[in-house]
Amino acid sequence: MFKLFTRGELAAWIWLPLVLMVGCQNQTSQMSTEYGKINGLEGGISLNGTGVFSDMFVARGFKLKRSLRISPRIKNYQTLVWFPDSRSCPKSDAVDAINNWLESGESRTLIYVGRGYTAQGDYLSEVMQNSPSEQKEEILRLISETELPENDLESAWWKDDLSTCDWFRREDQEFEKTRDLSGTLVPPGLDVEIEQSSMLVPTNSTSRRRRWVSTPLVTANGRDFAFKLNQAPEKNDSDSKLVVITNGSFLLNYSLVDRDDRIIAGKLIDLCDPTGDVMFLESGPNGIRVSKTDTNNHNNWAWIAEPPLRYIIPHFLMWGILFCFVYFPIFGRPRKMKIKSASTFRSHVNALGRMIGRSDQPNRAVNKILRYQQLVGGDSKRKKDDQK
Repeated sequence: MFKLFTRGELAAWIWLPLVLMVGCQNQTSQMSTEYGKINGLEGGISLNGTGVFSDMFVARGFKLKRSLRISPRIKNYQTLVWFPDSRSCPKSDAVDAINNWLESGESRTLIYVGRGYTAQGDYLSEVMQNSPSEQKEEILRLISETELPENDLESAWWKDDLSTCDWFRREDQEFEKTRDLSGTLVPPGLDVEIEQSSMLVPTNSTSRRRRWVSTPLVTANGRDFAFKLNQAPEKNDSDSKLVVITNGSFLLNYSLVDRDDRIIAGKLIDLCDPTGDVMFLESGPNGIRVSKTDTNNHNNWAWIAEPPLRYIIPHFLMWGILFCFVYFPIFGRPRKMKIKSASTFRSHVNALGRMIGRSDQPNRAVNKILRYQQLVGGDSKRKKDDQK
């Protein structure tokens, strides 16, 4: 049974409305729009981030990790969540690695969310409704900039764009928004709006080594917006599955401010094995890196880059450098000098002699001595006369 409100989920969601309310009062040009990241310098508070969706997993009791690559470590997880920052279909090496992961375990789930939606357009439209007239022109300019990736410039920029893979193919269509949703993930009575600009369509090909059978999960205007892929029983008896969602219209940080969007996201989490852990995959425009080992390098120093040493070694280096500055300074360590007494009369005489010896008048020193003797002699004579 799906629980609508839990304490953990409320704690995970409450921060985002606060951030957005504060952001509405600042310059909209400073909003964070980094896509598909859980945390980082901007990802955690980004309109297009996945921090709230990941917090929903944590609130359900899942243990969560993130990774920038596909490596043998994924075998320790029952669920993978992937928000690629590229409209290209996944490359063959990534598809094969995940297919092998699905076949090697039971009840494994990959949630793949296509890169076809960004939230800043909806956010700016919402902000503009309550903005003063002098700011609306700037907001309209920003809205027009968010629509640039939807035109042909993007397809001309990415030369290695793939339009098909073993799981699905991408079909471009005219941009539209719709609230006409149905399916097993959409309970009756919800009011959720999604965008459609490019659709991910299951291939259902039988010519490949694997044959996938698709099941609709969310239907929008009669087309499958989200679907589940299982291997045909004659190919594999595993109950692992792929859940493919055309875009993140109801899964990104800004979208999950809405209660109805959170209901669909919760239904999606219900499809995952609650006894396993979750890994969020993060990839940029060039796709995700696939590695056959969990170490980044194959040299003798590769162990330094692995946790926990990758977090400990920099601290040791910092303290080591500080130690060298303190105990091995460039001009040597300061020495303690013996303090000389300023009340010794001999020191004054020696200092006066050195000073007079540096002058260009050799007789001056003699005259000073004679003068001193006269003064001392006169004083002695007066003392004798006084005694008599």
